Amino acid sequence: MTPSGWAYLEPSWHSVCPMRQCPVLARLASLMNYGSRNPGSEVCMSAMRLWGMLVCTAVGACAPVNNTAAPTTERDREVITIMDGGTPIQITVDRDPSRHKVPASVTRSWNSLASVYESLGIPLEYADVRLHKAGNTRFIATRTLARQPMSKFLRCGGGIVGPMADTHRIQMSIWTQLQPVGADSTAVFTQIEAKGSPVDGTGGAVNCVTTGMLEWSIVTLLKLRALTQG
Repeated sequence: MTPSGWAYLEPSWHSVCPMRQCPVLARLASLMNYGSRNPGSEVCMSAMRLWGMLVCTAVGACAPVNNTAAPTTERDREVITIMDGGTPIQITVDRDPSRHKVPASVTRSWNSLASVYESLGIPLEYADVRLHKAGNTRFIATRTLARQPMSKFLRCGGGIVGPMADTHRIQMSIWTQLQPVGADSTAVFTQIEAKGSPVDGTGGAVNCVTTGMLEWSIVTLLKLRALTQG
């Protein structure tokens, strides 16, 4: 006589976890098969008790391994939408340096850089055509940048009312340099340094670090211009 429940439990563990891949359940199955032939034995009772404790852990251990690396932080998955000439552009942060390339010559990319900064609301303070380097060492903004909360681009710590990047006066130094990788490929390097100060003048300044979103926005907009101008 087979104890109640075994008739439908056995097929389920085979379908979820093949025995050759799961020695824990294989051993349990052996005990239960013995117990089914000897329903009053201690082995039968032990197997039934073990089933409830082991099945969840065993099935989890048998599940296929997912080799795809998950994002390490929440900001890796962050997406923003900025307006570029009246067109909404979705941008997702990507800090892989190999992806910070534009499929266009350095000359074409350079000719688009000023309009990219303008789209982000950052006026260029200087532009060195010889080095293909441009930026703004004294850019100041409060609360938002490119119509997005400043905290999308900077991490300055948290305050009572939220991220200090969104409540403080931000002073930023930002520059981008373009380097040719080939006849039709350009590497984009951007460096950002920033600090925030209370807008009411009380308290000291705090240092800020970039989230990577502003750098990737510059690359994305340069790529868009390369495609539309190609």
